[in-house]
Amino acid sequence: MIRADKYLRALRAIQQILVAARWMAGDNQVKEVLQLMDATEILPALLADEVDRTDIFRDTLEDISKTFPSCRRVLDEFECGDPPPTT
Repeated sequence: MIRADKYLRALRAIQQILVAARWMAGDNQVKEVLQLMDATEILPALLADEVDRTDIFRDTLEDISKTFPSCRRVLDEFECGDPPPTT
């Protein structure tokens, strides 16, 4: 579970990572895409867990943002970006 105040931002972070992976794949960065997907695959499970995993989710985003230049703003968006519209 992710805290309710971060849930929509968490979904947006996953979306941004998928978009970055698509661009990386388009640039034929296959190895980097595989590494990014390996780092990202835990995120949906953290969303679905019954226990609050917000801190682990945030730490994972921090690692991703430091490792992959195309994802450098993902953590900022999760922490302080405007949440996506709900409509």
